[in-house]
Amino acid sequence: DFEWRRRLSSYAHLDFEWRRRLSSYAHLDFEWRRRLSSYAHLDFEWRRRLSSYAHLDFEWRRRLSSYAHLDFEWRRRLSSYAHLDFEWR
Repeated sequence: DFEWRRRLSSYAHLDFEWRRRLSSYAHLDFEWRRRLSSYAHLDFEWRRRLSSYAHLDFEWRRRLSSYAHLDFEWRRRLSSYAHLDFEWR
């Protein structure tokens, strides 16, 4: 009877040890998942910022092309005015 109790207590101790290890593994797994989700969130944040920068770049290029178009338009008018001035002379 004493022998059986000793064995059972050692099995219970082993069972407790295994449960402790499993809980620490589960904690590590949870920690890794948390880190991975934060990395994924950072990646999403960077992609969002990059897309907004690309959108800004596109917007600036559009504005610059419109300014270049206006500049072309003004030069055309000025040359026509110069041409008229030449005509009047």
